[in-house]
Amino acid sequence: MASLLLMGSTVVNGQATALVIATGQATCFSAIVTTEPKSRPNQFDAGLKHISWLLIRMMLVLVPFVFVINGVTKGDWQQSFFFAIAVAVGLTPEMLPMIVNSNLAKGSVVLSQQQVIVKQLKAIQNLGAMSVLCTDKTGTLTEDHIKLMYYADILGKRDVQVLRLAYLNAKGQSGWQNLLDEAIIHYYEQDQTNDDFPY
Repeated sequence: MASLLLMGSTVVNGQATALVIATGQATCFSAIVTTEPKSRPNQFDAGLKHISWLLIRMMLVLVPFVFVINGVTKGDWQQSFFFAIAVAVGLTPEMLPMIVNSNLAKGSVVLSQQQVIVKQLKAIQNLGAMSVLCTDKTGTLTEDHIKLMYYADILGKRDVQVLRLAYLNAKGQSGWQNLLDEAIIHYYEQDQTNDDFPY
């Protein structure tokens, strides 16, 4: 609907009369935030699934083979059946889930000592498999402050004209100035020396 304004929208300028039709949990915005996205299986889940299917295939092949060989050689088919069941039980690693979870929990404790919070234990395996981790600096979010460090043209070279045009664009905003605009204005007006940047 063209006249519907969703919660969380930013009004740049102008004036309007609005009618509130939903609040709190009844809003579309709240429904998006509270909906838990279904997590996709990662490498850890795929590895466990692969091991489980490998053990099941081994059981399906080995148990009938043991049953037939033992029944033919011993002649006691009832005992051969129970022995084959015992082999099947022996192939099933009952302690595997506990061992895996214990190791992941130990990794979580080690990470917590380094001030790292682990929400899902299975993420530890993927974290350990990384060789390079690229992440954003959280100071932008926590301090609500952005600082311009470098400006360049489309070829990656430092170009004063690019900074001038960016400054004019940021300074000439008729509506709400965002944090990027403020960073450009601050850099242009205060952070530049006369030697580096001739006004």
